[in-house]
Amino acid sequence: MMKYGVYPFWFWNGLQEENEIERQLKLMHSGNCRGVVIHARTGNEIAYLSERWFELLRHCCATARILDMKIWLYDEDGYPSGNAGGKVQKDRPDLCQQGLCFSGFGVDPGHLGHAGCSAELLDAKTGAWLLRNYRHIDLFQKECSARFLQFTHEKYFSELGNFFGNTIEAIYTDDESFLVHYLPCFPFSPVLEEAYFKKFNHPLRDDFALLAGNSPESRKLRQNYFSLASGLFLENFIRPQTEWCRRHNVVYLGHLSGDEGPLAFSIRRYGSAKAYYRAEHVPSVDDYLCDRRDQRYLAHAFSNPGDQLRGERQIRTSPIHLYKLGASAAEQYAQGRFSCETLTFLGWDVTPDFIQRQMLFELGMGVNLITHHAYYYRVGGGTENDCPPSYFFQQPNFRLFSECNRTWTRIAELLARANSTARHLVIVPDALLGLPDGNDICTAAAENDTPVGRAETAYQELLLKLMQKHISFDIAEESELAVLDGFLRVGDGRYTSFSRLKGILLSPETEKKLAPFADNMPHEEYLMVDREILVRSRISDTGEKEGYFLNLSGRDLPLPIREEKAFLLCDPVRREIVFRGTEVPENFVLRDGCCVMKMPDSFVSREYSVIPFEMSIYAPLDKHTAIPLKKTASAAAGGYEDYEGVLPDGVTHLQLETPWSAEIRLDGSLAGIIYGPPHLLRIEGKKAGRTIGVRLFRGAGAPPPPEPRLIGRRGETPTI
Repeated sequence: MMKYGVYPFWFWNGLQEENEIERQLKLMHSGNCRGVVIHARTGNEIAYLSERWFELLRHCCATARILDMKIWLYDEDGYPSGNAGGKVQKDRPDLCQQGLCFSGFGVDPGHLGHAGCSAELLDAKTGAWLLRNYRHIDLFQKECSARFLQFTHEKYFSELGNFFGNTIEAIYTDDESFLVHYLPCFPFSPVLEEAYFKKFNHPLRDDFALLAGNSPESRKLRQNYFSLASGLFLENFIRPQTEWCRRHNVVYLGHLSGDEGPLAFSIRRYGSAKAYYRAEHVPSVDDYLCDRRDQRYLAHAFSNPGDQLRGERQIRTSPIHLYKLGASAAEQYAQGRFSCETLTFLGWDVTPDFIQRQMLFELGMGVNLITHHAYYYRVGGGTENDCPPSYFFQQPNFRLFSECNRTWTRIAELLARANSTARHLVIVPDALLGLPDGNDICTAAAENDTPVGRAETAYQELLLKLMQKHISFDIAEESELAVLDGFLRVGDGRYTSFSRLKGILLSPETEKKLAPFADNMPHEEYLMVDREILVRSRISDTGEKEGYFLNLSGRDLPLPIREEKAFLLCDPVRREIVFRGTEVPENFVLRDGCCVMKMPDSFVSREYSVIPFEMSIYAPLDKHTAIPLKKTASAAAGGYEDYEGVLPDGVTHLQLETPWSAEIRLDGSLAGIIYGPPHLLRIEGKKAGRTIGVRLFRGAGAPPPPEPRLIGRRGETPTI
């Protein structure tokens, strides 16, 4: 079983050498990484899959084995995966990717202007054009998967076979889809044409006039079309890879291209995301485009253009759906293992407090195999602009980030102690596949006020409502449903109630399965807990209730929890037990951006100290004292500032009113970390006159912050 924790992308983007590889691996090991994903990337000066490439990999694997670290092999030279750096389709135009685009939808198929693409008119009557993309492959053809395995996987095994199944633990695949993201068209292939004829007993070309239309007949045709395409993609391209990995004792994982939405774009790229997650050994997603500047993920169904940290993004995405769908597949088919490419393309100016809150959210949504995007081998020569930032030693806050890695691993492991409590199921209709018409598929921009856009809005708002009510639920497609022993069954999941989308019909077979459960209501847990507190409920094998609570509201909130049996509240960031009893006090304050874990009263860990509630950061605080600070130093390359001050008498907690994280020292010794406002740091001792050192981390590319305001606060019990 893979160990939960951090396995970052390691961009090999320079002239790699043995000594430097060894040095950087040791840094990752000391930085609390379980392993690393070796990723050929822009700026790489070692020929991909060359003799020298494998010399370096052998040294890397040997070093990792000594350090007890795992190696995951990224399966491509760049991305998307599948073409082996162009070797698969080299001198084989018949293996290049194809698409079917119709004129009259705002895009001229004959003049798309994408490098490496060509177009030819197939049918003047319907305006159907055949697009060829020579930069990627036809993923419906079995020969493409065979050649990809031959050039990549087999080569890796022939050179590094003695590391497979031990040090080499997984093969990571990236941005899979039957169409690259920039092609506005339907998937197309001779294989797809042949399969269509075999299944429906007439040529696909006879249905061109219906394929892009908006009639009921068109929708049913598209449902069949995308279902067929999705099945061929999985059977002819993905399954050969998963089977190869199984035979060679490594795990297959990695993510799709565009599963964050919009739904119309997702459907045209791969049809069914859930079917792909089911086919993997470990369901995997990518958090690209799924951040919010305000990080209030339980206040919004979507992250819209302008909401994200990097404002140039121009599509709406669905963060809750992305994580819930992947986490559902993990619980149903993969013993809870759920991988995510994390913190993707947030920019050099992203600050540690944003990162901390983002990761606490993703962990709360079920992520437990964490692949940071990325750790760079080097920064320079243009590599610094390749999907930044690097979270590695190039960052002044790498020491802080390393401590965070340890915290995130701890949370993932604690959540894995118990099982999902989900007994409610959200049913995804098969008919969704047929909703995107030519206006949705054959255009460069997604519109929200269309049948598929409105259905997506209703779907995401349903998921948000369930999250806000703290109802534990999973998601399933119609084709997954079974009824057995009085339960709705999906893989390992057992459910007693369900939700459905209004206005979209399910098949008669599905309706028959659902009928015995139609009057059942979902269980709303923690009714009094605020709707913007993320709750992830768990239950142990012995029936004890556990849980994770994260405040995403932007304000401090109470945490009204009452049980018949005594429980503990633990702070996994500070490693403190802050409450024991049956009812959380009315004056308990869950600070904005903070998380606590509800554990059985029997929970024991040497890592945790026991802090009386009155002395914890969750107790009410009354008197405030401003602490003057003076600047003493700045990092030469930017990224942090140092300040000093003097601790006043009676202060029990420190609060930093500046939107960055800080390392706090008392008389030169580390006292702890404040993860941005309004987080607090409890301090030991009551002696006044101690020197306070503040190292303010702001991200390598962020502008210098204003002078920080440090507040000394006193709790109800001012002595410690």
